[in-house]
Amino acid sequence: IPFRAKRTAEGTGEAMYVPVPHRDSENVPPNLAGMQREDMETVQIKHKKPTFKSSAQVEKGLPICHFPESTSDFEMLYSEDRTSIRTRREAGFEWLWKHAKPNMGVKGGKFMFECRLKSWIEPERHTGDRSSELNEFTKITMEDYSQGRLVRFGWSTKESQWNLGSDLGSIGYGNHGIKYYAGSQKIYGESFGEGDVIRCCIDLVDTYTVSFFKNGVYMGAAYKIPPKMITKTFFPHICLRNASVDLNFGQYNEEFFPIKSDEAYQPNHPFAEMDMDIETNKPNFELKKLTIKIAEYSFLNDASTQCKENAEEPPKFSVEKKEAIFMCGLPSSGKTTYANSHSEKHKDKRYLIIGTGQILEHILSTVYIRELQPSLITLMEICNIIAAKLLRIASKLNRNIIIDQCHAIPAHRVERIIKFHNFQKTAMVIVPTEVELHKSCLLYTSDAADDLLCVDLGGRRIIKKKN
Repeated sequence: IPFRAKRTAEGTGEAMYVPVPHRDSENVPPNLAGMQREDMETVQIKHKKPTFKSSAQVEKGLPICHFPESTSDFEMLYSEDRTSIRTRREAGFEWLWKHAKPNMGVKGGKFMFECRLKSWIEPERHTGDRSSELNEFTKITMEDYSQGRLVRFGWSTKESQWNLGSDLGSIGYGNHGIKYYAGSQKIYGESFGEGDVIRCCIDLVDTYTVSFFKNGVYMGAAYKIPPKMITKTFFPHICLRNASVDLNFGQYNEEFFPIKSDEAYQPNHPFAEMDMDIETNKPNFELKKLTIKIAEYSFLNDASTQCKENAEEPPKFSVEKKEAIFMCGLPSSGKTTYANSHSEKHKDKRYLIIGTGQILEHILSTVYIRELQPSLITLMEICNIIAAKLLRIASKLNRNIIIDQCHAIPAHRVERIIKFHNFQKTAMVIVPTEVELHKSCLLYTSDAADDLLCVDLGGRRIIKKKN
Protein backbone atom coordinates (compact mmCIF):
# COMPACT_ATOMS: atom_id res chain seq x y z
CA ILE A 1 0.00 0.00 0.00
CA PRO A 2 1.97 3.06 -1.16
CA PHE A 3 1.38 6.35 0.59
CA ARG A 4 3.21 9.64 0.33
CA ALA A 5 3.48 12.84 2.34
CA LYS A 6 3.89 16.37 1.09
CA ARG A 7 7.56 17.07 0.38
CA THR A 8 9.22 20.32 1.36
CA ALA A 9 12.33 22.07 0.12
CA GLU A 10 14.18 21.17 3.30
CA GLY A 11 15.12 17.77 4.66
CA THR A 12 17.57 16.85 1.90
CA GLY A 13 19.76 14.83 4.25
CA GLU A 14 22.70 17.24 3.90
CA ALA A 15 25.09 16.89 6.85
CA MET A 16 26.07 19.95 8.89
CA TYR A 17 29.14 20.06 11.08
CA VAL A 18 30.17 21.59 14.36
CA PRO A 19 33.82 22.35 15.09
CA VAL A 20 34.89 21.19 18.56
CA PRO A 21 37.90 22.39 20.56
CA HIS A 22 41.05 20.29 20.33
CA ARG A 23 41.78 18.45 23.58
CA ASP A 24 45.25 17.05 22.95
CA SER A 25 48.57 18.62 23.85
CA GLU A 26 49.92 21.54 21.83
CA ASN A 27 52.67 19.51 20.18
CA VAL A 28 50.14 17.37 18.32
CA PRO A 29 48.71 18.58 14.98
CA PRO A 30 45.32 20.28 15.53
CA ASN A 31 42.17 18.33 14.94
CA LEU A 32 39.99 18.63 11.91
CA ALA A 33 37.01 20.95 11.64
CA GLY A 34 34.68 19.26 14.15
CA MET A 35 31.78 16.94 14.27
CA GLN A 36 28.28 16.64 12.88
CA ARG A 37 25.59 17.21 15.47
CA GLU A 38 22.02 16.01 15.84
CA ASP A 39 20.58 19.45 16.57
CA MET A 40 22.22 20.91 13.42
CA GLU A 41 23.61 23.97 15.20
CA THR A 42 26.87 25.62 14.15
CA VAL A 43 29.58 27.43 16.08
CA GLN A 44 32.77 29.23 15.12
CA ILE A 45 36.04 27.32 14.95
CA LYS A 46 38.89 28.80 16.98
CA HIS A 47 41.93 27.04 15.55
CA LYS A 48 43.42 26.47 12.13
CA LYS A 49 42.79 23.31 10.16
CA PRO A 50 45.78 21.07 9.45
CA THR A 51 47.29 21.65 6.04
CA PHE A 52 47.20 19.06 3.30
CA LYS A 53 50.38 17.99 1.58
CA SER A 54 49.32 19.35 -1.79
CA SER A 55 46.27 20.00 -3.89
CA ALA A 56 47.01 16.73 -5.72
CA GLN A 57 46.11 14.83 -2.54
CA VAL A 58 42.59 16.24 -2.45
CA GLU A 59 39.56 15.38 -4.58
CA LYS A 60 36.36 17.44 -4.40
CA GLY A 61 37.47 19.00 -1.11
CA LEU A 62 38.10 15.63 0.58
CA PRO A 63 41.32 13.66 1.05
CA ILE A 64 41.72 10.83 -1.43
CA CYS A 65 41.28 8.39 1.45
CA HIS A 66 38.31 9.14 3.74
CA PHE A 67 35.26 7.51 5.33
CA PRO A 68 32.22 7.62 3.01
CA GLU A 69 28.66 6.92 4.14
CA SER A 70 28.50 3.70 2.14
CA THR A 71 31.22 1.88 4.15
CA SER A 72 30.74 3.44 7.60
CA ASP A 73 28.03 3.21 10.23
CA PHE A 74 25.64 6.16 10.12
CA GLU A 75 25.31 6.24 13.93
CA MET A 76 28.73 7.88 14.30
CA LEU A 77 29.71 11.50 13.67
CA TYR A 78 32.30 12.54 11.09
CA SER A 79 34.40 15.64 10.56
CA GLU A 80 34.01 17.78 7.45
CA ASP A 81 36.79 15.99 5.60
CA ARG A 82 35.55 12.65 7.00
CA THR A 83 38.86 11.55 8.54
CA SER A 84 37.90 12.11 12.20
CA ILE A 85 35.18 10.08 13.90
CA ARG A 86 33.44 10.04 17.24
CA THR A 87 30.53 8.14 18.73
CA ARG A 88 27.38 9.94 19.83
CA ARG A 89 26.83 11.12 23.40
CA GLU A 90 23.08 10.56 23.55
CA ALA A 91 21.87 8.14 26.21
CA GLY A 92 21.63 4.62 24.82
CA PHE A 93 24.38 4.96 22.22
CA GLU A 94 27.01 3.89 24.74
CA TRP A 95 25.79 0.33 24.13
CA LEU A 96 26.66 0.38 20.43
CA TRP A 97 29.90 -0.99 18.96
CA LYS A 98 30.25 0.72 15.60
CA HIS A 99 32.70 0.44 12.71
CA ALA A 100 34.04 2.40 9.76
CA LYS A 101 36.11 1.65 6.65
CA PRO A 102 37.53 4.23 4.23
CA ASN A 103 36.79 4.41 0.53
CA MET A 104 40.02 2.72 -0.59
CA GLY A 105 42.21 -0.26 0.23
CA VAL A 106 45.47 -1.80 -0.98
CA LYS A 107 46.17 -5.04 -2.84
CA GLY A 108 49.97 -4.97 -2.94
CA GLY A 109 52.97 -3.13 -1.52
CA LYS A 110 53.66 -1.94 2.03
CA PHE A 111 51.31 0.65 3.50
CA MET A 112 50.34 2.28 6.79
CA PHE A 113 48.01 4.76 8.46
CA GLU A 114 47.89 6.46 11.87
CA CYS A 115 45.11 6.47 14.46
CA ARG A 116 45.06 8.89 17.38
CA LEU A 117 42.71 8.20 20.27
CA LYS A 118 41.69 11.79 20.81
CA SER A 119 39.42 11.32 23.83
CA TRP A 120 36.88 9.07 25.51
CA ILE A 121 33.27 10.16 25.18
CA GLU A 122 31.22 10.56 28.35
CA PRO A 123 27.66 9.54 27.39
CA GLU A 124 24.60 11.39 28.59
CA ARG A 125 22.32 9.85 31.21
CA HIS A 126 18.74 8.71 30.72
CA THR A 127 15.99 11.01 31.95
CA GLY A 128 12.32 10.48 32.69
CA ASP A 129 10.48 7.47 34.10
CA ARG A 130 12.66 4.62 35.32
CA SER A 131 15.76 6.62 34.39
CA SER A 132 17.57 5.69 37.61
CA GLU A 133 17.10 1.98 36.86
CA LEU A 134 18.27 2.39 33.26
CA ASN A 135 21.33 4.41 34.30
CA GLU A 136 22.29 1.95 37.03
CA PHE A 137 21.94 -1.05 34.72
CA THR A 138 24.04 0.71 32.07
CA LYS A 139 26.75 1.66 34.57
CA ILE A 140 27.07 -1.83 36.03
CA THR A 141 27.12 -3.53 32.62
CA MET A 142 29.65 -1.17 31.06
CA GLU A 143 31.99 -1.51 34.04
CA ASP A 144 32.00 -5.31 33.69
CA TYR A 145 35.16 -6.34 31.85
CA SER A 146 35.89 -2.63 31.17
CA GLN A 147 33.69 -2.73 28.08
CA GLY A 148 32.38 0.83 28.27
CA ARG A 149 35.38 2.42 26.51
CA LEU A 150 36.70 0.46 23.57
CA VAL A 151 38.58 1.11 20.34
CA ARG A 152 40.08 -1.32 17.85
CA PHE A 153 42.29 -0.42 14.88
CA GLY A 154 43.50 -2.65 12.06
CA TRP A 155 42.95 -4.03 8.57
CA SER A 156 40.27 -6.15 6.92
CA THR A 157 39.21 -7.36 3.48
CA LYS A 158 36.18 -6.09 1.63
CA GLU A 159 34.32 -9.32 2.40
CA SER A 160 35.14 -9.37 6.13
CA GLN A 161 32.53 -8.95 8.81
CA TRP A 162 31.94 -5.56 10.37
CA ASN A 163 33.35 -6.67 13.76
CA LEU A 164 37.10 -6.26 13.28
CA GLY A 165 39.07 -9.42 14.06
CA SER A 166 36.16 -11.85 13.84
CA ASP A 167 37.34 -13.75 10.73
CA LEU A 168 40.47 -14.76 8.80
CA GLY A 169 40.37 -11.60 6.71
CA SER A 170 40.75 -9.07 9.54
CA ILE A 171 43.12 -8.22 12.38
CA GLY A 172 42.60 -5.62 15.09
CA TYR A 173 44.61 -4.14 17.95
CA GLY A 174 42.50 -3.07 20.94
CA ASN A 175 43.07 -0.50 23.66
CA HIS A 176 43.37 -3.20 26.37
CA GLY A 177 46.53 -4.59 24.76
CA ILE A 178 44.74 -7.40 22.95
CA LYS A 179 44.92 -8.45 19.30
CA TYR A 180 41.88 -9.92 17.60
CA TYR A 181 41.80 -12.18 14.55
CA ALA A 182 39.88 -15.20 13.27
CA GLY A 183 37.42 -14.84 16.15
CA SER A 184 40.17 -15.25 18.77
CA GLN A 185 42.01 -12.83 21.04
CA LYS A 186 45.51 -12.83 22.54
CA ILE A 187 47.69 -10.56 24.62
CA TYR A 188 49.69 -8.25 22.37
CA GLY A 189 51.76 -5.11 22.79
CA GLU A 190 50.61 -2.61 25.40
CA SER A 191 47.33 -1.01 26.36
CA PHE A 192 46.74 2.53 25.13
CA GLY A 193 44.51 5.47 25.95
CA GLU A 194 43.79 9.15 25.33
CA GLY A 195 46.44 10.91 23.26
CA ASP A 196 48.21 7.71 22.17
CA VAL A 197 48.94 7.17 18.48
CA ILE A 198 48.77 3.73 16.87
CA ARG A 199 50.42 3.19 13.50
CA CYS A 200 48.93 0.27 11.55
CA CYS A 201 51.22 -1.34 8.94
CA ILE A 202 50.56 -4.06 6.37
CA ASP A 203 53.11 -5.89 4.21
CA LEU A 204 51.62 -7.47 1.06
CA VAL A 205 54.96 -8.06 -0.66
CA ASP A 206 57.54 -9.86 1.50
CA THR A 207 56.37 -11.16 4.88
CA TYR A 208 52.59 -10.76 4.40
CA THR A 209 52.13 -9.54 7.95
CA VAL A 210 50.21 -6.88 9.89
CA SER A 211 52.20 -4.89 12.48
CA PHE A 212 51.54 -2.04 14.90
CA PHE A 213 53.45 0.82 16.53
CA LYS A 214 52.37 2.59 19.72
CA ASN A 215 53.79 6.12 20.04
CA GLY A 216 56.75 5.15 17.86
CA VAL A 217 57.47 1.87 19.70
CA TYR A 218 57.25 -1.25 17.54
CA MET A 219 54.87 -3.81 19.06
CA GLY A 220 55.93 -6.53 16.60
CA ALA A 221 54.19 -8.48 13.85
CA ALA A 222 50.69 -9.29 15.07
CA TYR A 223 49.35 -11.42 12.26
CA LYS A 224 50.54 -13.59 9.41
CA ILE A 225 48.14 -13.31 6.48
CA PRO A 226 47.10 -16.83 5.33
CA PRO A 227 48.17 -17.74 1.76
CA LYS A 228 44.59 -17.87 0.53
CA MET A 229 44.06 -14.25 1.64
CA ILE A 230 47.18 -12.58 0.21
CA THR A 231 45.49 -11.76 -3.10
CA LYS A 232 42.66 -9.90 -1.32
CA THR A 233 42.37 -6.14 -1.01
CA PHE A 234 42.82 -4.91 2.57
CA PHE A 235 41.13 -1.79 3.92
CA PRO A 236 41.83 0.19 7.10
CA HIS A 237 39.16 -0.68 9.64
CA ILE A 238 38.25 0.81 13.02
CA CYS A 239 35.65 -0.03 15.69
CA LEU A 240 34.59 2.36 18.47
CA ARG A 241 32.53 2.55 21.63
CA ASN A 242 32.38 5.91 23.44
CA ALA A 243 35.49 7.30 21.77
CA SER A 244 36.74 10.03 19.45
CA VAL A 245 39.60 9.33 17.02
CA ASP A 246 41.60 11.11 14.31
CA LEU A 247 42.93 9.25 11.26
CA ASN A 248 45.97 10.14 9.17
CA PHE A 249 46.13 8.44 5.78
CA GLY A 250 48.98 10.71 4.68
CA GLN A 251 46.89 13.80 3.94
CA TYR A 252 48.80 16.04 6.37
CA ASN A 253 52.19 17.69 6.23
CA GLU A 254 52.89 16.40 9.75
CA GLU A 255 52.58 12.90 11.15
CA PHE A 256 50.72 12.38 14.42
CA PHE A 257 53.78 10.66 15.93
CA PRO A 258 56.89 10.80 13.70
CA ILE A 259 59.03 7.64 13.49
CA LYS A 260 62.65 7.50 12.34
CA SER A 261 62.47 5.91 8.93
CA ASP A 262 66.07 4.73 8.63
CA GLU A 263 66.04 2.34 11.60
CA ALA A 264 65.19 -1.38 11.65
CA TYR A 265 62.82 -1.84 14.59
CA GLN A 266 62.86 -4.95 16.79
CA PRO A 267 59.66 -6.33 18.35
CA ASN A 268 58.91 -4.94 21.80
CA HIS A 269 56.12 -7.04 23.28
CA PRO A 270 57.60 -9.36 25.91
CA PHE A 271 54.22 -10.38 27.32
CA ALA A 272 52.67 -11.38 24.00
CA GLU A 273 51.19 -14.85 23.79
CA MET A 274 52.74 -17.30 21.34
CA ASP A 275 51.12 -17.04 17.92
CA MET A 276 49.80 -20.12 16.18
CA ASP A 277 50.05 -20.60 12.43
CA ILE A 278 46.48 -20.60 11.15
CA GLU A 279 47.19 -23.18 8.44
CA THR A 280 49.19 -25.71 10.54
CA ASN A 281 47.96 -24.77 14.04
CA LYS A 282 51.59 -24.88 15.23
CA PRO A 283 53.57 -22.16 17.05
CA ASN A 284 54.83 -19.48 14.65
CA PHE A 285 58.25 -18.64 16.10
CA GLU A 286 59.33 -16.61 13.05
CA LEU A 287 56.56 -14.08 13.59
CA LYS A 288 58.07 -12.91 16.89
CA LYS A 289 61.47 -12.29 15.30
CA LEU A 290 60.44 -10.11 12.36
CA THR A 291 61.92 -6.61 12.19
CA ILE A 292 60.47 -3.67 10.29
CA LYS A 293 61.82 -0.62 8.42
CA ILE A 294 59.28 2.17 8.33
CA ALA A 295 61.04 3.71 5.31
CA GLU A 296 59.66 0.84 3.21
CA TYR A 297 56.07 1.77 4.03
CA SER A 298 53.91 4.49 2.46
CA PHE A 299 50.71 6.17 3.60
CA LEU A 300 47.52 5.14 1.79
CA ASN A 301 47.09 8.52 0.14
CA ASP A 302 50.35 7.88 -1.73
CA ALA A 303 49.31 4.47 -3.10
CA SER A 304 49.73 4.02 -6.84
CA THR A 305 46.87 2.98 -9.09
CA GLN A 306 48.32 -0.53 -9.35
CA CYS A 307 48.32 -1.01 -5.57
CA LYS A 308 44.98 0.50 -4.56
CA GLU A 309 41.35 -0.42 -5.05
CA ASN A 310 38.38 1.81 -4.37
CA ALA A 311 35.32 0.67 -2.47
CA GLU A 312 32.08 0.25 -4.36
CA GLU A 313 30.32 3.50 -5.15
CA PRO A 314 27.01 3.91 -3.31
CA PRO A 315 23.86 4.30 -5.42
CA LYS A 316 22.91 7.85 -6.33
CA PHE A 317 19.61 9.00 -4.88
CA SER A 318 17.34 11.89 -5.59
CA VAL A 319 14.77 13.09 -3.09
CA GLU A 320 12.04 11.48 -5.21
CA LYS A 321 13.67 8.01 -5.21
CA LYS A 322 14.64 7.42 -1.58
CA GLU A 323 12.51 4.65 -0.09
CA ALA A 324 11.14 4.17 3.41
CA ILE A 325 9.42 0.79 3.83
CA PHE A 326 7.29 0.40 6.97
CA MET A 327 6.83 -3.21 8.06
CA CYS A 328 3.31 -3.89 9.41
CA GLY A 329 1.82 -7.05 10.85
CA LEU A 330 1.10 -9.10 13.94
CA PRO A 331 3.92 -10.35 16.18
CA SER A 332 5.59 -13.43 14.65
CA SER A 333 3.94 -12.76 11.27
CA GLY A 334 7.31 -12.66 9.47
CA LYS A 335 8.10 -8.95 9.26
CA THR A 336 11.80 -9.32 10.04
CA THR A 337 12.14 -12.34 7.74
CA TYR A 338 10.63 -10.37 4.87
CA ALA A 339 12.77 -7.29 5.61
CA ASN A 340 15.97 -9.34 5.53
CA SER A 341 14.90 -11.20 2.39
CA HIS A 342 13.93 -8.00 0.57
CA SER A 343 17.22 -6.36 1.49
CA GLU A 344 19.17 -9.42 0.29
CA LYS A 345 17.33 -9.53 -3.04
CA HIS A 346 17.96 -5.84 -3.70
CA LYS A 347 21.56 -5.42 -2.60
CA ASP A 348 22.02 -2.60 -5.11
CA LYS A 349 19.63 -0.47 -3.04
CA ARG A 350 21.64 -0.99 0.17
CA TYR A 351 18.68 -0.93 2.51
CA LEU A 352 19.29 0.15 6.08
CA ILE A 353 17.10 -1.96 8.42
CA ILE A 354 16.18 -0.37 11.74
CA GLY A 355 14.26 -2.17 14.45
CA THR A 356 14.40 -3.13 18.10
CA GLY A 357 15.20 -6.74 17.24
CA GLN A 358 18.27 -5.76 15.21
CA ILE A 359 19.53 -3.48 17.99
CA LEU A 360 19.07 -6.20 20.62
CA GLU A 361 20.96 -8.74 18.52
CA HIS A 362 23.78 -6.23 18.06
CA ILE A 363 24.05 -5.58 21.80
CA LEU A 364 23.89 -9.25 22.78
CA SER A 365 26.70 -10.05 20.33
CA THR A 366 29.04 -7.27 21.52
CA VAL A 367 28.30 -6.71 25.24
CA TYR A 368 28.67 -9.15 28.12
CA ILE A 369 25.65 -8.94 30.43
CA ARG A 370 25.53 -10.65 33.79
CA GLU A 371 22.29 -12.51 34.48
CA LEU A 372 20.71 -11.71 31.14
CA GLN A 373 17.29 -13.22 31.79
CA PRO A 374 16.23 -10.90 34.66
CA SER A 375 17.56 -7.89 32.74
CA LEU A 376 15.72 -8.41 29.46
CA ILE A 377 12.86 -6.02 30.15
CA THR A 378 15.30 -3.21 31.04
CA LEU A 379 17.47 -4.02 28.04
CA MET A 380 14.49 -3.98 25.68
CA GLU A 381 13.50 -0.56 27.04
CA ILE A 382 16.99 0.71 26.19
CA CYS A 383 16.70 -0.82 22.72
CA ASN A 384 13.42 1.02 22.15
CA ILE A 385 15.06 4.29 23.18
CA ILE A 386 17.94 3.67 20.77
CA ALA A 387 15.56 2.71 17.94
CA ALA A 388 13.57 5.94 18.30
CA LYS A 389 16.77 8.00 18.09
CA LEU A 390 18.10 6.01 15.14
CA LEU A 391 14.89 6.64 13.20
CA ARG A 392 15.27 10.37 13.76
CA ILE A 393 18.85 10.22 12.45
CA ALA A 394 17.97 7.92 9.54
CA SER A 395 15.24 10.29 8.35
CA LYS A 396 17.98 12.78 7.44
CA LEU A 397 20.09 10.27 5.48
CA ASN A 398 20.35 9.82 1.76
CA ARG A 399 19.61 6.09 2.07
CA ASN A 400 16.89 3.53 1.49
CA ILE A 401 15.37 2.58 4.87
CA ILE A 402 13.33 -0.37 6.15
CA ILE A 403 11.58 0.32 9.46
CA ASP A 404 11.11 -3.11 11.03
CA GLN A 405 9.13 -1.89 14.00
CA CYS A 406 5.46 -0.95 13.89
CA HIS A 407 3.84 1.07 16.67
CA ALA A 408 0.50 0.28 18.29
CA ILE A 409 -0.33 3.90 19.13
CA PRO A 410 -1.82 5.76 16.09
CA ALA A 411 -0.34 9.15 17.03
CA HIS A 412 3.14 7.64 17.15
CA ARG A 413 2.64 6.03 13.75
CA VAL A 414 1.73 9.39 12.23
CA GLU A 415 4.71 11.02 13.89
CA ARG A 416 7.01 8.37 12.43
CA ILE A 417 5.61 8.83 8.94
CA ILE A 418 6.05 12.60 9.12
CA LYS A 419 9.76 12.15 9.92
CA PHE A 420 10.24 10.52 6.52
CA HIS A 421 8.34 13.21 4.63
CA ASN A 422 10.92 13.38 1.82
CA PHE A 423 10.96 9.61 1.16
CA GLN A 424 8.79 7.42 -1.02
CA LYS A 425 6.85 5.58 1.69
CA THR A 426 5.45 2.08 1.43
CA ALA A 427 3.51 0.12 4.05
CA MET A 428 4.48 -3.54 3.67
CA VAL A 429 1.68 -5.48 5.38
CA ILE A 430 2.53 -9.09 6.21
CA VAL A 431 -0.54 -11.33 6.45
CA PRO A 432 0.44 -14.98 6.99
CA THR A 433 -2.01 -17.85 6.81
CA GLU A 434 -3.50 -19.03 10.07
CA VAL A 435 -1.35 -22.18 9.92
CA GLU A 436 1.89 -20.23 9.40
CA LEU A 437 1.07 -17.81 12.20
CA HIS A 438 0.27 -20.73 14.52
CA LYS A 439 3.65 -22.34 13.78
CA SER A 440 5.62 -19.18 14.44
CA CYS A 441 3.68 -18.44 17.64
CA LEU A 442 3.85 -21.99 18.97
CA LEU A 443 5.89 -20.94 22.02
CA TYR A 444 3.91 -17.79 22.63
CA THR A 445 1.30 -19.19 25.02
CA SER A 446 -0.99 -17.20 27.26
CA ASP A 447 1.21 -18.11 30.21
CA ALA A 448 4.26 -16.74 28.41
CA ALA A 449 2.40 -13.56 27.54
CA ASP A 450 1.78 -12.95 31.24
CA ASP A 451 5.43 -13.65 32.11
CA LEU A 452 7.48 -10.46 32.42
CA LEU A 453 10.52 -12.42 31.24
CA CYS A 454 8.95 -13.07 27.85
CA VAL A 455 10.43 -10.53 25.42
CA ASP A 456 9.56 -9.86 21.80
CA LEU A 457 12.68 -10.04 19.61
CA GLY A 458 11.12 -9.00 16.33
CA GLY A 459 9.14 -12.19 15.72
CA ARG A 460 11.17 -14.42 18.05
CA ARG A 461 10.96 -14.70 21.79
CA ILE A 462 13.09 -15.41 24.79
CA ILE A 463 10.85 -17.18 27.28
CA LYS A 464 11.73 -18.31 30.77
CA LYS A 465 11.15 -22.05 31.05
CA LYS A 466 8.67 -23.01 33.75
CA ASN A 467 8.71 -26.20 35.77
